Amino acid sequence: MSQNINYTWVSEVQEAQNYQSQFGSLLAQGLNAAPVELAAGVKACCQHVHPVSKTMLAPTELKVIQTDFKAFKVAAQTQKEVGVMPMKVAAIATLVANQNNLQVSDQEVVVAAVQKIVEAGTVKEAETQIKTAFREIKAQHQQVFVSNVTTAVKESAMAVGFSKIDVQQPKEGMVRVVATNATGQNLIAEIDSAKQVDIRAELVGFSDGSCGKVMRAFDEEMVKRGVKTQSKVQRATNGIPQMPYAKAMTKARRRSRSFTDEKAVSQEGAVNTITINHK
Repeated sequence: MSQNINYTWVSEVQEAQNYQSQFGSLLAQGLNAAPVELAAGVKACCQHVHPVSKTMLAPTELKVIQTDFKAFKVAAQTQKEVGVMPMKVAAIATLVANQNNLQVSDQEVVVAAVQKIVEAGTVKEAETQIKTAFREIKAQHQQVFVSNVTTAVKESAMAVGFSKIDVQQPKEGMVRVVATNATGQNLIAEIDSAKQVDIRAELVGFSDGSCGKVMRAFDEEMVKRGVKTQSKVQRATNGIPQMPYAKAMTKARRRSRSFTDEKAVSQEGAVNTITINHK
């Protein structure tokens, strides 16, 4: 017996730490030399915004890449801002409003990107810098999000008895966690972030019927760590590996099995020694 579980479209994961003040300080650095009217415009746009979320949203869920920018641009124009200013106000206000749900890995790059928005002299230049900044922030956020999801997988595997953890990156956009317990059984989890963040996990080496209980315990640990998905499916695989890596691992085990010097009793009652090596 074995089990696998698919987490489709991971939308949230518990933050490793509270990044609100960190990202807020990054914005403050970028706005240090900003014109008074820009700071005032951002404040006016965000006066009714009270971010409270402590969870980390997946890049596909971030408002910063959805509707906030357009909404704040309309608000800035209502304030009678002219020229390039509405673009700048909308961009910075979008980041301020979403600061609780943003994490970055390279602070200096983000500060420089925000500063370039502030310094843009034309609408076209502002549009270019805003797209560049949002793209950079989204990429960094996704990197940290996947890192947090990977940490959740590792900690969950360890919590259910898999003490040895090996983290691999077989290709761009994928992280593989191979966890091993004291008896040599494995939990394999692949985190795919090519389009959205999905997780596939499978147990290998279970033959005593305990795999369902272990997988349910693993899922409970994932929930404790704030991993939320659009859908989640757990099923028995009846001992047939589903993931390519699980198939390769099972095949390798079968080929390497050795019964060297295993004693057996013949039909005549004599004790013989059987040597079987699979190459």
